[in-house]
Order: sequence, then structure tokens, then C-alpha cells
Amino acid sequence: MSKDRFISGIFNYCDYWCERCAFTRRCRNFAMGQEIEAECKSPHTDATNQAFWNNLAGKLNQASMVQNSNEWLHSSWDDDGADANAFLHEGEDDDEMDAYMRQEESLRKQVNDHPLPRMAMDYMHRVQAWLNAADADLKGLAQAWLDAAKVPEDECDYEELARSVGEMIEVITWYHTFLYPKISRAIHSILELRAGDRGILAESDQYDANGSGKVVLVAVERSIAAWMFLREQLPKQEDAILSILVLLGRIRNGIHTEIPGAKTFLRPGFDTGG
Repeated sequence: MSKDRFISGIFNYCDYWCERCAFTRRCRNFAMGQEIEAECKSPHTDATNQAFWNNLAGKLNQASMVQNSNEWLHSSWDDDGADANAFLHEGEDDDEMDAYMRQEESLRKQVNDHPLPRMAMDYMHRVQAWLNAADADLKGLAQAWLDAAKVPEDECDYEELARSVGEMIEVITWYHTFLYPKISRAIHSILELRAGDRGILAESDQYDANGSGKVVLVAVERSIAAWMFLREQLPKQEDAILSILVLLGRIRNGIHTEIPGAKTFLRPGFDTGG
């Protein structure tokens, strides 16, 4: 496997939707995942000896390092972040560690109380409720198209419309749970930066906030486009969809305000062309 083909850090600010990504061949994280999957499914008798498992352990370690290379400094709001942050301060005395943990807990609370993560959580719940409530209207639309397709004079491409509806719902479903953790990460980095005394980590905080904010903007724009299409097809759902679009607009505006550098951030590979 050629090392030159990989784009450094491309996996740090992506949307994790590998099935739709044009850069999987140039993503080290994806390649390692494929290797591990193939290794685990290998029918060869190599799996019956220690060398096989030692090799697999090495690959798992590499994959873990790649996946977390830019995540671990900014993941203190979840359980895994506690161990990573503790590692950074290994060797400090108990008082310093206690002070650090109090600061992290304060940051966690500030992230949870910040309007943007709260809006992202609200959006997730609204989408889940909408997917349940709109089921009957979606099925009604499907039946209407089936009936219309039987009319010889009707030249509308209902097959393409049906595929488009399915694709838009898939986009909405994928991103509705994606926004909250990414926004939380971006806000955490911003709050760390504003707290001051970050030293050499200040530049990393700003970079991570901009990168996380950029992928949030991408997800919001794609979600807005999907909702706009569904709005045209489902007039009975117009009010509900409009309220969701307003919320997405508020999230987008909030990112522009809190993280102005997000809009112009160039994600490795995706925005730089490799």
C-alpha cells in the first residue's frame, strides 16, 4: 500500500459517511478499517497461531491511533475523553489534577448549556418525531405516484422522484444525529480557547473549532437542501418542515457567529483537492 496516496488528516473533519465519500482510497483510516475487516474474515489457518493475532493487534493499535490523533485533545465531554485528558496530566500532583478536573467539568457544563448544542439536540428530536409523524403522508405520496404511473399520458418520471425522496430521507437521517456531537466538539474548543492560558494548544483549539464548524456547515447545508426537496413533495408537511428549516438556519447562523473561521476553513482533501 503506497503511503503517498493518503491525505494527511482527511478523516478528522469528515462526516463519517464512507459509503458516499469519493476519498476513501486516500483515507488512511478507511484503509486500515478495511484491512482489519479482511483480517478478521480471513479463512486462512493463520488465525490458529499467535503471529496472526499479534499482527491484528498491531493493526488495531494503528487504527486507534489514526482515529484518535486529532480527537483525543477535544473529547472531554464524553467518557473516553477522561482517560485521554488524564494522560496529558500524568505526574501532576493531586491538587493540580483536581483543579484540572474541575475546569473540565465546568467546560462540559458550559458546552451542555450553550445554545448551539441545545439547538442541535432539539433538531435531532424534531427529526425523529417528524420521521414517525410523516410516515402516513409519505406512504400516501408513494401510492399516488403508483397510481399516476399507470396513466399512459403521464410522462412524469416517478421512478426518479421516488429515488430522490429516498435519498433525501437518507441524508436527513444520517445528519440529524451527526450535528450534536460535532457542534459540541467545536464549542468545547472555542470555550477552551476563550478560557486562556492554553499556550501552544491555543492554535490547535482554533484549528479544531474551525474544522469541526466547517463540517457542521456542510451537514447543515445538505440537510437544508434535502428538506427543501421534501417540502415540495409533501405540501401537508409544509408547516412542520418550515419550522425545521428555521431551526437549521439558526444553527448555521450560530456557527457563523461563534466560529467565523469555519466558513473559510479548508478541510484536507475535501476542500483542498488533495
